[in-house]
Amino acid sequence: MSSRPTQQFVKGQTILMEGTPGDRTYKIISGDVIICKKNRDGNLIPIAKLGAGEIFGEMYLFDGNKARSASAIAVSSEVNVEVYFQNELEEMISKLSPHTKDIFEGLSNRLRKTSDKYTEMAPSKSLSQLPDGTLKPSNTFIRKST
Repeated sequence: MSSRPTQQFVKGQTILMEGTPGDRTYKIISGDVIICKKNRDGNLIPIAKLGAGEIFGEMYLFDGNKARSASAIAVSSEVNVEVYFQNELEEMISKLSPHTKDIFEGLSNRLRKTSDKYTEMAPSKSLSQLPDGTLKPSNTFIRKST
């Protein structure tokens, strides 16, 4: 196990919210997370399901306004993540060549545009908000692929 700081989340808990300022990035140790974006009607549309070893919450580093481009919600009973704070990530990025930074920014912008288009074209399978404020995705997004 790494000596990095960790956080734990429970099923339905929002880990990060679209539009809020970014200040950290996460690497999933265990559990599953869905990434969702709001469509024009304000519904949260799932666009990706991530599991152990995957990273999320990094795109704010390459966006001029430093805002979250999507929300991340825990869909496993328990989700454990390693936390990478903005200052350490910016230090790593500062050591990259300008061409490498351009590549990362280009990939980030392309992913943002693609996920925005998908959100508007996706079937209307949005998430339900429970009375306690947690979000409940449909079972379609919780099942593991085999």
